[in-house]
Amino acid sequence: MAQSYLQAIAYALDTLGFEAQALPLEVDGKQTEHLVVHLLTDDRGRDVFAQLLFLSNLEEVIGPAVEEIEDGEGMDLLQVYAALPFDYEAEAVPHLARLMLAMNRYLPINGFGLDEELGILFCRHVLFCPGGDVDVRVLVEVLDSMAFFIEEYGGVLEPVANGSGSLAEALAAVGGQVAV
Repeated sequence: MAQSYLQAIAYALDTLGFEAQALPLEVDGKQTEHLVVHLLTDDRGRDVFAQLLFLSNLEEVIGPAVEEIEDGEGMDLLQVYAALPFDYEAEAVPHLARLMLAMNRYLPINGFGLDEELGILFCRHVLFCPGGDVDVRVLVEVLDSMAFFIEEYGGVLEPVANGSGSLAEALAAVGGQVAV
């Protein structure tokens, strides 16, 4: 059986010390695959995994505007997505949104988000991959950055998410690290 492109990326990441595995995935009734990479184990022993998935349906998402960018040919985006290892209270959503906005303004990658439909907090980055080619060195930088930011700011987000800490305390905690 031929090795898929994501399997090749998983192998490259494995050789660089990451635990990575290409797994089957069904999206909108279509079979595809995604790459799962272990990012970190937090101070409470919770594992955080990144899911990598090519977003190849760009034309369907943004329509004719894609034709203006290289006629829409060979254009792929690789989404790198990691759910944070804790839940949030519904009442915390406005505070979390404000806190994540303050943090994201200065992060060099896309940053933190909240999906109310799925009920999760996440860290996400999307890489532009011309022709679908992934520069593994750039991907490693993104994965390392995501792990760092999740480790650095997860402890600030979690108390706000579960109601044990206030927005003011969280903003003060990140104030020395990011301009808020």
